[in-house]
Amino acid sequence: MRKRFGVLLYLFFFILIAGVSRAWAVWEYRVYGGYNAAVEAWKNISLIFSDAAFETLLTSAVVLGAIIVLYTTVLKAATGTRVDILRNWMVPVGIGMVVGSVFIFPKDSLVIYDEVLQRGPYRVDNIPKILAMTAGLTNKIERVFIDIVDTTAIDPSERYIYNAGGVGYDVLKKIHSVWDMEALSATKNYVFQTYQQYIKDCVLFEIQRSGGTTINTQKLLSGQLDPDTMISLAKNPAVFTKIWHSDGHMEDGVTCEDAGDYLTNVLHTELDLSNAGTLAYEVVKAACMTAGYAADIGSLGRCRSLVEDILDKMSVQLGIASPGIDYALHSYLLSRLLQRVVLEDSPNSALALIATSQTMSSFWGLGEHANSWIIVLKETLRAFAIAISPFVLLFAVTPIAGRALSVVVGLFIWVTCWGVVDAVIFTL
Repeated sequence: MRKRFGVLLYLFFFILIAGVSRAWAVWEYRVYGGYNAAVEAWKNISLIFSDAAFETLLTSAVVLGAIIVLYTTVLKAATGTRVDILRNWMVPVGIGMVVGSVFIFPKDSLVIYDEVLQRGPYRVDNIPKILAMTAGLTNKIERVFIDIVDTTAIDPSERYIYNAGGVGYDVLKKIHSVWDMEALSATKNYVFQTYQQYIKDCVLFEIQRSGGTTINTQKLLSGQLDPDTMISLAKNPAVFTKIWHSDGHMEDGVTCEDAGDYLTNVLHTELDLSNAGTLAYEVVKAACMTAGYAADIGSLGRCRSLVEDILDKMSVQLGIASPGIDYALHSYLLSRLLQRVVLEDSPNSALALIATSQTMSSFWGLGEHANSWIIVLKETLRAFAIAISPFVLLFAVTPIAGRALSVVVGLFIWVTCWGVVDAVIFTL
């Protein structure tokens, strides 16, 4: 009687969970910088579980498990061991079948959203209920802990939900070192041509004429002389250069004074990040998208705001006025064009300029690497937990269902722990 009551209690427990879980058919799943990886991983898992061949495989696992347990029970009885057919065969097989019918064959959905990159929501259907429920609940626990830890950060660039993995440093590094301006903005080639020619004909002339007293190369490379001042100091009505217009035609015999005024107006327009279609807008957009942000206004706005916060923080630490992202873009542009001009005229001087550029690139790389290694490990563990789940769930419909479900839950708890560890270390 007690054994039968135990069996009924097991069945009642599973039916109760099944009834409650029906209220949550859609689970929210938030990631922090790993949006593309998470979406692709869950999409692939969804395709596996929705395949008719996998359902056939699950059914085969149920039958095979029942046969193995029956064979073991009969073997024990044949050797003289006292067996209870209800306890030794029907209960394990029944639990496996109930687990399969309640938690594996029914499908739920996951809605994926990236808190850092402001991407999503993206809905993935056909996820087994046990997998979706485990991922959703553990992810909820992770979010609560991260929110608690994140409240200790005052600076936006130090908040995990804004800059997890050092994504802001990644954007700055891409703008500085990986960015090929002509490839990103082919229609803006007139800006590069005019600026490069102005440096070659007007700036270098002024450096040679004054012996470095008017425009000092070291101050220019170190940032003590801003680009706008350099353009102004190189205006000379007695020296001539060329300029290019937006329609592509070139104008020769223009004085450096007039060319400087023209270049200042062009840069003022093209380095305005607030207007779509400008050089600055396209460059920042491309750098943000390369770092994982989406092309929509919300995601790009988060990226731009994060970059500005990092520049402000660096300015305070260096004891200088906040440069702003337009100033930073102008400095990056000038650095690349100076490198080209000096490389053509003086390869020895170009080595120092390239070294300065590499030093800045390394600086951004250190900022990124210092924050990214744990999140990379976490996303690797997450991918492993998701990828191995179809194989593990094959055993969840067999008499060892308890062990199989424990493995699934344990994997996602392990990923949750790494997420909390990442957030804690990030804020230190």
